Amino acid sequence: MTNDDDANLKRARELQAFSEGVEVLPILVQRDPDPDGMASAMGLRRLLHREEEASPIISLGEVTRPENR
Repeated sequence: MTNDDDANLKRARELQAFSEGVEVLPILVQRDPDPDGMASAMGLRRLLHREEEASPIISLGEVTRPENR
């Protein structure tokens, strides 16, 4: 492992520790998110080992892109 790998692993563990004990932790994305934004939110949810109900992905605007429906 490189120093960058160690730092990334440390950050991931810090995020996991932050979410422990939190019943619902919404993940916010930009208005009308693009597929990359949605994929990043889903990846974060997976990294945190959370189910959809415990970490809903929320956009403050309408999701209108057909590829995100």
